[in-house]
Amino acid sequence: MTQEKRKRPENGHGSGNGKSAKRFQFDKAGSLTPGARGCFVTCVRGKEMAAQKDVLLMFERHLERYPDLLAESVPENTGDDAQKEEDNEEDADDESAGGVENEYESELKALQQEAANDATKTTQKGPPPKRTFTPLRTNVECVLFIKFDRRIDPTVFVFRLMEDKYKSPREVVHGRFTRRMTPISGSADASLDGLKRALSQALPSVFSGDTGLGFRVDVDARCNDQLTRDQIIPATAAAVREIGGDHHKVQLKGHDVAINITLIRGYLGVGIVRESEKLKRYNPSEIHVQVLAQKETTENATGAQAEVLAEKETPDQGKD
Repeated sequence: MTQEKRKRPENGHGSGNGKSAKRFQFDKAGSLTPGARGCFVTCVRGKEMAAQKDVLLMFERHLERYPDLLAESVPENTGDDAQKEEDNEEDADDESAGGVENEYESELKALQQEAANDATKTTQKGPPPKRTFTPLRTNVECVLFIKFDRRIDPTVFVFRLMEDKYKSPREVVHGRFTRRMTPISGSADASLDGLKRALSQALPSVFSGDTGLGFRVDVDARCNDQLTRDQIIPATAAAVREIGGDHHKVQLKGHDVAINITLIRGYLGVGIVRESEKLKRYNPSEIHVQVLAQKETTENATGAQAEVLAEKETPDQGKD
């Protein structure tokens, strides 16, 4: 029994049945693009959605506890956008107030409005437009990105969150699937010029002071071959010297701050991490486990010493 070879389509695509193969394209809306500031979060493979929910809850509760992290100097919505919203609200009030003399017309308008609202709810997808924390797609396994409202400084926000976890390890940790967090305070396209722009956004707030700091440069590149470590590290060290002077020194161990350069495809982000060794490289799960274990060890040692002292005092009291 002979088998006939399947004919290849003339255009070289598809399965030979006249239908072209589908080409999937990601919509840029809701995806990570250069310019986004916020926080990278690594997580357990296959648990991205659960980790995203936990991280958003963690961030929102932290902001509720420390509302001062939301700067009041930058208004949330100003200018033409705010004026348009006010005009729309006034128009809606006028229409609902009516001035409709005929009862039939008013009922008809109410039904039309109800149908329009139902249609809006049906067609509206995704989160509401105004959000303090917005998840963006990275299209990379085990890596999440949460975009921050522009009034929040990612470096300060994440540092204080990790400090809280360190000081209160017994509190419930939201995010059993989350791992390392990396704040991003400057971003641009993944190129040498983009690196310089991102560094100029992130470094001045930390390195423009007179106090000398020891720093190291960490590079995390995923799905990116446009820049190498040999290009990134010297350029970053030169930018630190240009902004803060020669009193800032490279210090691989016992450093004051770590400069994290993260590259994902065409995106480049720069983040500053303080006390990374003490705060377990900003891993809340490790902070919870290790710091709690250290405190329990200290408490057990203190209790053992107290028992030894009590045993020593007991014979003396019996002799009396």
